[in-house]
Amino acid sequence: MINLANTSEPGRQAAQFSRVPTLLGHKAVMLYKGIKYSLTDPHFWLHQTPTQSLYWLNPWLAAGVHPSKIRKVGRNAYLKDGEGLYVSRAITHREFNRLCRTGERLNYLIDDDYETLAKDITLPPKYRKKMKHFAAHVLPLICASDRVSLFASSDLLAEKYGCRKIEPHWVEPVALQRNNDRSEKMIRLAYLSSASHLCDFSGLVRTWVPKMNSLLAERGMVAEITHFLGWHIDRDVLPNVSNIRWKHRHALPWRIYRHEIPSVRYDAILYPLQNNPVNDARSSNKLREAKMMNLPIFRDVSEVIEWIKSN
Repeated sequence: MINLANTSEPGRQAAQFSRVPTLLGHKAVMLYKGIKYSLTDPHFWLHQTPTQSLYWLNPWLAAGVHPSKIRKVGRNAYLKDGEGLYVSRAITHREFNRLCRTGERLNYLIDDDYETLAKDITLPPKYRKKMKHFAAHVLPLICASDRVSLFASSDLLAEKYGCRKIEPHWVEPVALQRNNDRSEKMIRLAYLSSASHLCDFSGLVRTWVPKMNSLLAERGMVAEITHFLGWHIDRDVLPNVSNIRWKHRHALPWRIYRHEIPSVRYDAILYPLQNNPVNDARSSNKLREAKMMNLPIFRDVSEVIEWIKSN
């Protein structure tokens, strides 16, 4: 496996320091876009994380629940009047205790196999440490509490934890305008997965890129691959090939992402998944996202090759 991650803390700190001007510029742009999108999206500030929006907030709003009935009571927690708390992700032990002290019923969504993630050496060290602590010390408390109702985002997780699977609810952003500024000679591809997919990104670089580049070169075509992994990867390790260009971007805050990504005219989404227990438990989020944007999504390099040939 190609090691793309900045796995050492000194290395990550050095990468962050060397790109401070870039990061400051990124934050300034995010501030501007946040103001811009909040003017057209009446629910902009209600959104928290992808999981909170897709599984809790979006279905409520689609069902006609008034926003005044929904309150943010944590980074990954909503309080819905008359129904209780709706929570997800790897919350801390302190956060779980704080939510329990409210006396409200707690609905918790398990959207990853945290025990398996804790063993994934391709993840950034801090992220893996967080997953390990949550899986060992917090998730067992959540599962054992008689005040918690469990839900899962995939069939495997539903079976593992003995709970009901629920589906994500994607909504096209308000007043969406697609960006038409593009060259017809360029294929624009997007790798939209987060840092929890570094193993999959390594497979993309190691296996997909050489095969894609050879075909593109034969046909006199060029592809641009945009990723949003920021400094989670070492850019110097990425292959410099003739007909594929890399576009490096930092991760977008979810409130911005849900407006920004659908507005870009990507041609397809690359979604390689290695054969491992972490991916076995993945939800259908990315597949539904691609469907919402009316874009093909490829999970195998052979699919990309056939698609390029047909273009």
